Amino acid sequence: MFIKLIANVNGTTVEKTFDSVKSLKENYLSMTMAHEIETVILMNGSDQEQYNRALAVLVGHEEEDKLIGLAYLCETFSSLEELYNSLGDTSGLHCEEYIQNNDENLENMLSGKSVADIIKTALMGDYRWSDDFVRLDGYANLESTNYLPYEVDFSDMYDRYFEENEIDDVEWSAMVRVTKDGEFLEAKQFEVYALFYNDAYELAKEEALEYIEDEIGEDVDFTIEMELKGK
Repeated sequence: MFIKLIANVNGTTVEKTFDSVKSLKENYLSMTMAHEIETVILMNGSDQEQYNRALAVLVGHEEEDKLIGLAYLCETFSSLEELYNSLGDTSGLHCEEYIQNNDENLENMLSGKSVADIIKTALMGDYRWSDDFVRLDGYANLESTNYLPYEVDFSDMYDRYFEENEIDDVEWSAMVRVTKDGEFLEAKQFEVYALFYNDAYELAKEEALEYIEDEIGEDVDFTIEMELKGK
């Protein structure tokens, strides 16, 4: 997978693509202040747009972590199907409603219906015998497809993946500057590993507090500047 980023750069619309945390940093985060994001499109598969089903996500600058998460998923999975299959919990997702389109499953799905009802269920729905997957739609009519609509579930899949997996292989550099009574004392750099900014910041803060307690003492202030290094 890869992501197409449509941004406004000093009044000019620019399209950029990235497929990893590293390329996201190079293409976007390194020049954050110059960019106003308009649209992010998650592309499923080929870089030839006509072969893709795209998920458009409108984002703002404050959702930088959302972009980092998207970049990580693109680096980790080659398709939305792979992402779906990696989840431990798919309950309640739209794609879970589909089953293999075969005689046994159709008999179970339509068990108890009269011949007339079965014919109506097929004719009133969107059903093709040759398709791979089938479900009953909201009107209890048959709906079939060869391609499961993973993009419909993407927001839930995104949330569930990061709830189920703690990502600790993305590097951040944390520059800690220590002051006392407004005067600069020293700077200390730490490397921490987490995917999202807030998690990385908390790890850096723990490192900073431990260092200050051991090496400097009390009654000091400090600031932390975070920089994403990537995988």
